[in-house]
Amino acid sequence: MSDILKQLRKVIREAALANASDIHLKADRLSYIRNAENQLIPLGPEQLPQYPQTDDILALLQTLSPRMYDRVSACQDSDVSDSVDGSADIVFQDQKEQDFRMRLNAYYDYYGLSLAIRILKNNVPPMPALGLPIEIQQLKDKTEGLILFYGATGSGKTTAMYSFVDTINHEDTKHIIMLDDPTEIILKSDKSPISQIEVGLHCSSFASGLRSSLREDPNIIAVGELRDQETIATALKAAETGHLVISSIHASSADEVVDRILQYFPAAEHPQRRGELSKSFLAAVGCRLFERIGGGRVAAYETVLRNTAIVSMLRDGDTTHVQDYMNANNGMQSMDQAIAALRFHHLIK
Repeated sequence: MSDILKQLRKVIREAALANASDIHLKADRLSYIRNAENQLIPLGPEQLPQYPQTDDILALLQTLSPRMYDRVSACQDSDVSDSVDGSADIVFQDQKEQDFRMRLNAYYDYYGLSLAIRILKNNVPPMPALGLPIEIQQLKDKTEGLILFYGATGSGKTTAMYSFVDTINHEDTKHIIMLDDPTEIILKSDKSPISQIEVGLHCSSFASGLRSSLREDPNIIAVGELRDQETIATALKAAETGHLVISSIHASSADEVVDRILQYFPAAEHPQRRGELSKSFLAAVGCRLFERIGGGRVAAYETVLRNTAIVSMLRDGDTTHVQDYMNANNGMQSMDQAIAALRFHHLIK
């Protein structure tokens, strides 16, 4: 084992135990770690070489993920991701400290190859521990419809979505199919049989994986992200035909969710897609993370729930008053209200 690999093994171990989220190795530059307080801290030379070369990072990649190494070294793909078990011998030898995975992202820039390592814990907090509103928790008993988690990258929407699915896994007997790119968290089947399908490894795309899943007798389909026309169209159809569909989408507000969905379709199809969305929609959950007083992070959630007014807005394409309905406290909650609640309970500044 090379010296840099030994050092990286120790850094990853310490990062996982300290709830750090990311490690960054960049050719010919300093290495960094993002700690539990979301601060980017440079690593000293006693932790990792401060100016590794592209060949050094390629050698690490060859051990961490041979599949990813082949893709990067063969075609110099500028952006390649993979998830690997944290239980690999290069990381941990102590059996009690293996409950995590790593998401690797390799990319080239002006200086050479960079490697971003995201530490992913396999244990998902239950919905009450995350602070998800009770109205969202109660939707776990629904048998069909669409639930969307939205927010920016790193907003906590993936964790919230996995927590929702894992609660069903522990409490009910449903056939759950999950599609992700890459698979970030491995859920252990409890009462529910779970199939986790990774795009690029087990299927060619979200759309193809979703089409196949409809032939596999699912009760619940969780799609990591809605990001193309065919995936969205198939998800809407599945949600209308006896499946509970849970997914995420990049959007900064509730009214932007609809615009994001419609942008993938020609204008002539917008009335049809709005109609499909209005029929299948159950809820949308906006997610944002904040630094918690005393350390760590805490999430704020805004919620939009299905009712007659929301269905009409979705169908007619006028979502300008969604914010008013969230603020009216009719089971919904705006982001401003969620943030105010966190401050009231002295969780954030």
